[in-house]
Amino acid sequence: MTHESPTLHPAPEQAARGARLLAEVFQQLRSQLVIGNTGTGVEQWCVEYIRQHRGSPSLRGYNGFPARICVNRNEVAAHGVPDGVPFSPGDIVTVDIVIEYMGWKIDSAWSYGIPPVPGEQQRLINSAWQASLLPLIARMRPDPGRHAAELLQHLLSESGMRACDGLAGHAIGRELHMPPRIPYDPRICSIPSGSPQQPFVFCWEPVLTPGSSSLVQQPDGSFITADGSPTAQFEHMFRCDSRQGIRLLNLQPAQIYAQRDAVLRARPPW
Repeated sequence: MTHESPTLHPAPEQAARGARLLAEVFQQLRSQLVIGNTGTGVEQWCVEYIRQHRGSPSLRGYNGFPARICVNRNEVAAHGVPDGVPFSPGDIVTVDIVIEYMGWKIDSAWSYGIPPVPGEQQRLINSAWQASLLPLIARMRPDPGRHAAELLQHLLSESGMRACDGLAGHAIGRELHMPPRIPYDPRICSIPSGSPQQPFVFCWEPVLTPGSSSLVQQPDGSFITADGSPTAQFEHMFRCDSRQGIRLLNLQPAQIYAQRDAVLRARPPW
């Protein structure tokens, strides 16, 4: 078996600044996730906001992707292409954005419910938010990747959700997807620890669904759940080093809860 070496990066503060810019985009974007707006409308708003703040959308052309952001609606779990179909009440819309900022790739995703949001959809969204924060609970453990993956399995068992198959976290830096891959299986999930001078920077992004975890690729390259069940996802950027453990880059501590019980009860801050 070939083991990939950790990807270490020298300028985490630049990455953190870009990550906080995307967090600001997602918080402001809540006003655009309304009945009648469309994926293409959301794409245009995001691109204008990002460019006004010195970022550059960088998804178009990546592995042939045709749009500047991903917009995944309901059963679309990944790589959704924005379209002109109006949002409807109860839709779950996940916006996944990659930008380049000061030479760094920045990658995040947030899910939103189009109001009014039924209870089951809100429970899915809440569970996805909680799943996205689990590395914070494992932040100082000797094997934080395994511990975070074990916590994810516990959350899935308690909530009745499933993590979509074949998707994983990843290192990120000058390129978008860098080794090592970070799967959500406790048997193989590993988060390398860098040094305070060269922390390991990574994305954690499980996609949750209440139905089948199997995905089917569509002709446009998107992936949908095999049984048409809705999905929700939040993707965050973290840094890990041997002194401070795992830290969240895109949100300030006041915006999230780092204690175990609070994380497992948390709701998205929009």
